[in-house]
Amino acid sequence: MTASKRVSPSSAVQMKIQRWKKACGA
Repeated sequence: MTASKRVSPSSAVQMKIQRWKKACGA
């Protein structure tokens, strides 16, 4: 969680979206 915070917030959001997309796709 700390690492994601270090990275740009947009990056974390993108990663989350990717996870959601994968979950939806799967």
